[in-house]
Amino acid sequence: MLRLHALLACSDVAEALSGAFEPPEPVAVERAVASLVGLGALAQDGAGTALTPLGLRLSRLPTAPHLGRALLCARALGCLREAALLVAAHEASDDPFGRRTAAAGAARRALDGTSDHLALLRAHGEWASAEGGERRGVAER
Repeated sequence: MLRLHALLACSDVAEALSGAFEPPEPVAVERAVASLVGLGALAQDGAGTALTPLGLRLSRLPTAPHLGRALLCARALGCLREAALLVAAHEASDDPFGRRTAAAGAARRALDGTSDHLALLRAHGEWASAEGGERRGVAER
């Protein structure tokens, strides 16, 4: 929706989407607009919505707006590398946390009992610090 807003430079995205081949339900558009206003990507004005500077930046990122905002905040806070790893894991088609089986869940908890995200950061850190041939062993753990 942000990309459409940026491309068309329109204030009423709902109207623009109503002409689509398969238009979304109006309530879905309303929820999306409310979410983007909450993120600060859109600002509501009398005639509709306007793209904010943050919204323009988010529209250029190849990720969901809430994840893009997390990346921009992480950059400002100096932890972009860690946040990018977590966003990539979140968007990966293959589940890096192994939530598909109970055994994988137990193995994950053994790595770090507090958080999937901390377990992933720890595993990546071990892999990154391993020498070339040892990386395969770390990846198989």
